[in-house]
Amino acid sequence: MTPDADPARLRLLLGLALGGALLPIGFLLGGPLATAAGAGLQVAPLILIGVLAHQGRRRPGARVAAWILAAIALAVAVVGLLAVAWRAYGAEAQPVSLALGLAVTLAGATALPFAGGLVRALGLAPDDPVHRVALFLCVGLTLACLSPLLATGGRAVLLDFMRAEGMAGADTALDHLLPLLWIIPGTFALAGYGTVRGGRATWARLGLQWPTGRALALGLGVALALVPLALVAGALLEQGLSAAGVPVTRDADMERLFGLSSLTLASGLALAVAAGVGEELAIRGLLQPRLGLIGANVLFAALHAPQYTTDGVLVVFGIGLAFGALRQRTNTTVSAIAHAFYDFVLIVLALLGVDV
Repeated sequence: MTPDADPARLRLLLGLALGGALLPIGFLLGGPLATAAGAGLQVAPLILIGVLAHQGRRRPGARVAAWILAAIALAVAVVGLLAVAWRAYGAEAQPVSLALGLAVTLAGATALPFAGGLVRALGLAPDDPVHRVALFLCVGLTLACLSPLLATGGRAVLLDFMRAEGMAGADTALDHLLPLLWIIPGTFALAGYGTVRGGRATWARLGLQWPTGRALALGLGVALALVPLALVAGALLEQGLSAAGVPVTRDADMERLFGLSSLTLASGLALAVAAGVGEELAIRGLLQPRLGLIGANVLFAALHAPQYTTDGVLVVFGIGLAFGALRQRTNTTVSAIAHAFYDFVLIVLALLGVDV
């Protein structure tokens, strides 16, 4: 435990208590507060799992609780995907069901004692509950999110569900923003803030440093270069996959999913900053130092798979590699700024009517 962990522990406990109190209050009051509470409810289980796993290094009861909650969290995610697939495809969802079952089986195998060699080969500690629980969830979520895409030959299960249900892209910018904002404090808790680390040690663990001018210029340059590269790569992949009969993402799909026409410059900026900071903290700051560039980025791309077809997932993977390499070359602060800048440029282009 780091020397500054004791004051951080009090802040963590206060934060957990405040969050636990605000969730039911938000649902009771309704409106934007209910939206915020719903977003917090998506992230809260992972925060609790992380806190228990860190405590599990010293307390066997907390370790058992972390494993139980992790299994429940993965089960909820799988059941949710399965329900969406059956609503979207009906009886044709059987391959998705089989793929999800295989995903759960493989994830469960990482938790068994004989998987210790694999855990060690990945550079993780087989006896550390934080590493074992995190690996179980990362493998499970990666395979579960990829299962519908692979089992359907490249379809986006969430888009197909929305079509089947006649749903339009009615979400507001706030609906997309709030889950991203919750990721930020959640990542600090998962990194051990208040349990094994204080503030300074947690910032160091996540790779947060004040950027130099040179590093910042590099990050902004990478972000600008990625915009045309991603657009060209996306167009080429769309043409090639479409010619091969593989489903691709259409502009109408993105409008249905994100409601791009409702974005403003201000809400777009807020979304870009929240996505850049939240995703970079979680993927490049928290997971990349443990899972490596490829492992963390596979999870990053997989999390987008339910809403993107094959072309979109491949583009996301390529972009993630660029931000991951930037994180290795500089730090998480620079990759977060670059990610936010990249997203904001795309949003501005979309507002100007450019096909992105």
